[in-house]
Amino acid sequence: MPSSALLAAAAKLTEAEAALREVEVETDLDLFIGPPPPAIVACSNQEMR
Repeated sequence: MPSSALLAAAAKLTEAEAALREVEVETDLDLFIGPPPPAIVACSNQEMR
């Protein structure tokens, strides 16, 4: 049977993983706000010509 210290460490790890996932989702959403970078626009324009 696991010790109480091991169970406490596992609980902290689970909480930290959940917090990390929340931060990753928040930062991922910021990447798609606004116009596309110039490099992507230049490629699209060249293909259309």
